[in-house]
Amino acid sequence: MTEAEIRKARQAAIQAPTMGPGPADPPPPVDENPYCHGPYVVLSDGSTFDGAGGCAVIFVTNDGYDELIACSDFKGVEFDQMEVIALTDLMDAYNKVHGTDI
Repeated sequence: MTEAEIRKARQAAIQAPTMGPGPADPPPPVDENPYCHGPYVVLSDGSTFDGAGGCAVIFVTNDGYDELIACSDFKGVEFDQMEVIALTDLMDAYNKVHGTDI
């Protein structure tokens, strides 16, 4: 995935409307992955035929989760408070594992 595609996926995640956060997760132990809330599936709202390039699965940190709860939107979550996995990357990984070209 190119830098431009990563930026586009992150921008789509910030601009996409959400249905609100899921159930509260317990905070992670100090030595574990900081992205403990999620996954949130964020669909691009660029246009009807935008494609999967702007769609992503997002995990957020505890601070990101607090921001998400406060405004019910990813616009309040900073870039360093989320990990964005683009749908195109997930599909590439699926294709490699299963030997397909979907």
